[in-house]
Amino acid sequence: MPGKHVHFSRRNTYHSPPTPALSSSNYSPASSSGPLTPPQHPSGRLPGPSPYAISFPPTSHHKHPMTIHVHPLLSSPAIISYDVTLPASTISTKHRQAATFSLSEPATNPPLRSMTVTSPHLPWSIKIYPSRHSVITVSDVLQGIYSALRTNLSASDFYALPTHKDQRRATAAYEARYRRMRGTRAYDEEKRGGLKRVDYLMDNTRFAGLTASHRGSESFTMHVTT
Repeated sequence: MPGKHVHFSRRNTYHSPPTPALSSSNYSPASSSGPLTPPQHPSGRLPGPSPYAISFPPTSHHKHPMTIHVHPLLSSPAIISYDVTLPASTISTKHRQAATFSLSEPATNPPLRSMTVTSPHLPWSIKIYPSRHSVITVSDVLQGIYSALRTNLSASDFYALPTHKDQRRATAAYEARYRRMRGTRAYDEEKRGGLKRVDYLMDNTRFAGLTASHRGSESFTMHVTT
């Protein structure tokens, strides 16, 4: 491509802030003047009536498939605002409903110990596992998606894009990603990092929720939009 140089890096780079707190945009619940942060309970069980408090489903010998419900913070249509090119700490919301939930709650009901997330925009699947609790939380899913999409593209990944137009769009996504970085050091680091899997999404980087997949009880489809 004249005047264009596609950069690939062998080193995956991540921005790994502390566990994200759900911030509220244009809405502040009466019971709290700050961002919604998950309380810490040594028992691993969260207070309140939420059906997503950590618990384990009873063992069942029935052969019919288990119905898995996605946590409201992850459901589609999304009630959170999240650009998957950015760390999960940037999540915000304008929905009152979101203030009643915590990012430390299990991502599904009943809870799961492993999840597979796919997207029609990606040729790879994303594996999610618990980080702190014994089951996957909302935060685990969002952090897992972000980390997986920070994986570097190889040259073969790039040229596997079906058309030259798609290759140009992925390159433009990469350029937009590093150009919006504030500060020379952050700009240079992001640029040196090269193309990443998130650039396969092109303009579709807004998280639009998860839905259960027909591939199995632990499989989910990630929806994204512009």
